[in-house]
Amino acid sequence: MHIEVLENTKEKVRIELTGENSSLSQVIATAGWAIGGEIAAVQEHPFTEQPKLISCGSGALKNLEKATNKVINDCEDLEAEVKRALKK
Repeated sequence: MHIEVLENTKEKVRIELTGENSSLSQVIATAGWAIGGEIAAVQEHPFTEQPKLISCGSGALKNLEKATNKVINDCEDLEAEVKRALKK
């Protein structure tokens, strides 16, 4: 995966996730709304365009970082739950 920053201002951050499908961007966007941010996952065309994340509003970059950390923590929790379940 390669991340390209398309726009980085105080009120808006737009990044492109090259080499990914829209699943990852959708998970991050959903986590962004859960933490109170305004993050959207966008992919204009599934064959010709790469997925993008757009974070808007006050603290746009911080919200994107928080959303990403939430996804990482959720994945770690899932891993622990799966390991626990498989030990039974």
